[in-house]
Amino acid sequence: MLSARRRARMQRGLLLLALCVGLYYALIYHPLSRSVSDLDQPLTQVWTDLVRTVPPSAGVGSDYYAELDAALVVVRKAAAQLEEVRRVADARIEPDAVTRARMRQPFQLFEFQNERITRLEELNRLATQAKVVLDPRVSQGFPEYLAEQAYPELLWPQLQLAYVLVAGAIHTGVSAVTAVHLAPVQWPARSDEEWLAELAAEVELSGSASAMLALLEMLPLRAAEIRERNLPEMPAYKPVVFIRGLVIRKEGREHPDRVRLELTASTLVRVPRPSF
Repeated sequence: MLSARRRARMQRGLLLLALCVGLYYALIYHPLSRSVSDLDQPLTQVWTDLVRTVPPSAGVGSDYYAELDAALVVVRKAAAQLEEVRRVADARIEPDAVTRARMRQPFQLFEFQNERITRLEELNRLATQAKVVLDPRVSQGFPEYLAEQAYPELLWPQLQLAYVLVAGAIHTGVSAVTAVHLAPVQWPARSDEEWLAELAAEVELSGSASAMLALLEMLPLRAAEIRERNLPEMPAYKPVVFIRGLVIRKEGREHPDRVRLELTASTLVRVPRPSF
């Protein structure tokens, strides 16, 4: 058993320890706890506001994953449809086999000049047969080779575009083709390996309103679609031509059905980016 002296010493030690703990709580722990609570107050307020703003959720369960699976199916279906639309669009704007082959080969200036002359002679023959007036500015507007051209292979689809616009106008029965102007090719800023070039041209015409309407209806169609609609015959290699803009004016009171048309049209060609 403990002696009375040792028991008294232990009691005094316990009292001293209790006094130290009390002083620590009162002087250090309690002020520190209050300071920490004050620091947490802004975060607690933000969290309270967030809980009030966000509506209560039932939690993540089997229905949640089912909704995700359904959304994933919809996204995959949309991606497949988009790819199909792109495939159809690429096939529709694709040039004919001869033009594609010429664009893939090194540019042959002599061959291009011969083709240009042949197309112009053919247009003059068609115009004579149809009694359509071709202004000399028509031939001046057809594409010509320039030494500073970055991608001369684009001259082939440009020649085809100019030919189709004039030939289409002749076939639909206009009175005159006044001029053809080719717009410069806009090169993309990005360095893609392949890009979609828009080749644009403006043609000035005069004739009956019905002939102009037939021309406008024919331009966005392929040759097979033109035959299905009983429109004037066009070559099988006719590309799809998009109408960018047009201005129609009456020629005068003496001929109420005659109009002048300034038509801006374009075609799209997928080509590799030139190295310049």
